[in-house]
Amino acid sequence: MNYFIFFGFLYLLKLTIEDLKNKMWVDDRLNYFMIGVVATMIFTYDRSIGYILTLIAVNLLLMFFIDKRKLMGEADTKTILWSFTGYGMINPVLLMIYVIVFIFCIVVSCITTKLLKKKLIKFPAYPSFFISFIVTFIVAYTIGYNL
Repeated sequence: MNYFIFFGFLYLLKLTIEDLKNKMWVDDRLNYFMIGVVATMIFTYDRSIGYILTLIAVNLLLMFFIDKRKLMGEADTKTILWSFTGYGMINPVLLMIYVIVFIFCIVVSCITTKLLKKKLIKFPAYPSFFISFIVTFIVAYTIGYNL
């Protein structure tokens, strides 16, 4: 099993429990560890410098858009950084699967919030991160991608 998947699962599980338990407040220091794990992947995986720079540029644009619109908190934005970059370093197909599942989870969460008529400006995003991470791992394992 890939160390990114192993540590990502453990840290997202901890962050999700913390997010739900503490009313959307998490210890952001855990994200810095995972950013370090992803940084080591740059040297582990054989990707071209152009691919790595493109991946980083897309992440920075996404983070800028999210920060500018105040769509998510700071910890959520850092989780997007390491999760998107990590799956992108493993395989671009896994990144696309992760993005699709993540967007689906966010849409379902928004619809559920509206149907329950809760007036939440923000909702816990870590359950969506965790579900997307697990589903992407299961899909990758099912299609035979060796993680």
